[in-house]
Amino acid sequence: MYFNNNCMKRLFFFVGTVFLLSCSDNKNVVIYPDIHYKYGKEELLEDFTVLRTALEEAHPGIYRYKSKSKINALFDSLFSSSCCVQILI
Repeated sequence: MYFNNNCMKRLFFFVGTVFLLSCSDNKNVVIYPDIHYKYGKEELLEDFTVLRTALEEAHPGIYRYKSKSKINALFDSLFSSSCCVQILI
């Protein structure tokens, strides 16, 4: 396979960057968070709201198979039900 000089420079730069980033100091990284932490209902509902907003803003085909009113009704029913918090806990 033939690579031109510019392509080789970019490949070398990419590999070098990945190598340097992998050698960074990772002493402050928490690999295993506290698994016994109990989240409150407000925290879980706030996370659910963030997830809903992210899906509505960024998902390219969220309304492809269901209408906007149907999706909103599903989100609202899940948010208002207590099973949402029970599932997340």
